[in-house]
Amino acid sequence: MDEKLSGAAKSAEVPDGPRHMASKCGAQAKQEVPASSAQTPPAAPVGVSRVDTARSACGVQTFIARIVMVVAALVLLGAFFLPWGSANSAYREAATQMPDLMFYEPAGLTVADAADLSLLEYAQAYAALGGAWLIVTIVIYVTAGLSALALLLAALGKPIGSAVMGLLCVAASRVLVWDFTDRAVLPSGTHDWGIAQMLYLVAGVVLLAAAVWMVVARRRARV
Repeated sequence: MDEKLSGAAKSAEVPDGPRHMASKCGAQAKQEVPASSAQTPPAAPVGVSRVDTARSACGVQTFIARIVMVVAALVLLGAFFLPWGSANSAYREAATQMPDLMFYEPAGLTVADAADLSLLEYAQAYAALGGAWLIVTIVIYVTAGLSALALLLAALGKPIGSAVMGLLCVAASRVLVWDFTDRAVLPSGTHDWGIAQMLYLVAGVVLLAAAVWMVVARRRARV
């Protein structure tokens, strides 16, 4: 009887082999898990990173478009001081022989000065004539004022306003082209068109394209 009780007590003290090992391994595995793995933040969604990249690209495009607008507006303003009328080779050869001869005394223009005439010089000459010629003078100075406004608005990042001023400037320059052609001032026997009238067209188109580009880039950045 004592041997049976002793055997039963021993059997009760022996743990279940597989279950005991499994529970022990599980406890060790829980203890060996590094704390850093539990604190790793979740990865950012792929869609968010793509949106940020797209917005960054739109920001770069906006900056480039703004620079192009400023350069185009500078060309519009600079065209006012560049040759509107340019003398032919025969006139230039004659001007070298008597460069100090007065071409138009009221404006103080010599023959050498008149080899290349800008809109500024034409405006000074028409202002000296007075009378109805003041209308032409006003249109010339309005052209310069519109180009200055286009440059200011481009520098401030106002694409629509800059484009409107640029287009008005181009329109005013075309009015002057029509007027000079209608009165046979240009082309003439001594002078032909200079580079300025072409620069107004090219710079106006570039300014308009850059303004549209800037507006589109800004809208994409807001999406």
